Amino acid sequence: MIAWESGAMIDGMSDEFETWLDAFDLMYSALPARGATPCPDCGGTTLHLVFTGDPRSRRAYAQLWCEKCVRGIHVSQTVVPTGVPMNDYRMPREERPHQAPDFVLIQP
Repeated sequence: MIAWESGAMIDGMSDEFETWLDAFDLMYSALPARGATPCPDCGGTTLHLVFTGDPRSRRAYAQLWCEKCVRGIHVSQTVVPTGVPMNDYRMPREERPHQAPDFVLIQP
């Protein structure tokens, strides 16, 4: 289960969510390397990024979370670069090789 939190809204998007999107951009830019992007909330370097989607089209949703503070975001659609592992959305969740834990989901 993912819990929801909200923050102050500016231009329809919370400042906190925008900060997390910046972290997503840094992590994504470093792919296929893991990168050492700090968590926008706690500063830890324990961010994880998991993609789930269609391996043929390489389109997926993404989950980015911090292992230390257990907070993160969901990105509804992105392209997964070639060579980056991803889950096939057709596979049952419990059988997917890349798993995201339950984390506090930061709202846009």
